[in-house]
Amino acid sequence: MRALPLFDSRAALYGLMAILTMVVLMGHHAVPPMDRDESRFAQASRQMVQSGDYITVKFQDELRAKKPAGIYWTQSFFASLFGTNDIASYRFVNLLALLAAVFMLYHIGLRLYEPRAALAAAALLGSSFIVLGEAHLAKTDSVLMALALAQQGAFLTIYRAVDTETVPPRYSWFWFWAAMAAGVLVKGPVLPVLAVLTVTALSLWHRDVGWLARLRPVYGIGLVMMICLPWAIMVSAATGGAFLDLAFKGDFLAKVKSGQESHGVLPGAFLLLLPVLVWPGTPLLVTAVSGMRGLLTGPTTRFLLAWLIPFWVMLELVPTKLPHYILPVLPALCLILAGRVIAPIPPPLEQWRGWLVPAMRY
Repeated sequence: MRALPLFDSRAALYGLMAILTMVVLMGHHAVPPMDRDESRFAQASRQMVQSGDYITVKFQDELRAKKPAGIYWTQSFFASLFGTNDIASYRFVNLLALLAAVFMLYHIGLRLYEPRAALAAAALLGSSFIVLGEAHLAKTDSVLMALALAQQGAFLTIYRAVDTETVPPRYSWFWFWAAMAAGVLVKGPVLPVLAVLTVTALSLWHRDVGWLARLRPVYGIGLVMMICLPWAIMVSAATGGAFLDLAFKGDFLAKVKSGQESHGVLPGAFLLLLPVLVWPGTPLLVTAVSGMRGLLTGPTTRFLLAWLIPFWVMLELVPTKLPHYILPVLPALCLILAGRVIAPIPPPLEQWRGWLVPAMRY
């Protein structure tokens, strides 16, 4: 099959994004609130608009210290534009996050594969069951997925420059840390943990940490603090430190120590659910698993595995489990699946035949 020209693949990408926009927008207006957390997110954002208090997050008269203020800021912004009484207003940011994720994944794919594979990865992500489901809900996870893609995409740019001994784009480090800071304001420590696990896996693989200087950690941590600390200081002052205390002890530690709100499941649950969560890409999982040995040979797939596997293992070990927890690493899995289909690694039988046939001629 002839590969699609770059122009055609971009046209197909925009067609995919248009279809996703229509499907998700119809769901935003037709589907009533289906999740108790969605209703609470929307109500807290509505109260922000009505009260004008964009520092302290409240649900009715109580502090809602489940998540930082970032997601409430975005929801309240669109609610002020489109109306505070329609649940679709609070869901709109998730449509934008889905479209941004599909667009970014396509362009990340172009750096790794031919345009046809990049388009396949974007289509796999945009059509997967869990991604489409979360795009219909006024929650944090679609936005977090888009920010994870921005962070890891900038990281991949730096890593490939190190591997090829070239100079990365001047501001790659800035976008890496800026995306991380935005992720902290949306869902706390998830993106910093993802970055640390990816860095650790690659450093162990290379047995070297000197290359991490390309990330400019001193400037980067300073940037994260510059973006995140003002709100943290103001909400601490407004609540006497209660908001951050509740967020850390009542939400974060509760999930790590035990199954929060009856969501405790044994390790391995995400792996068992994976065929359902990534549908319709499920049949491609077998192809990826059969070529796992070959995936470890290239710097491209090595980065994707460092992005995917350590975070996945951590999710399996944490007692609290919800299906959307895999969204920060799902783009890496889609890239692996697309790469295996479009540019398949020869199976072991073909490798043996390639070695034995020339030898038999002698």
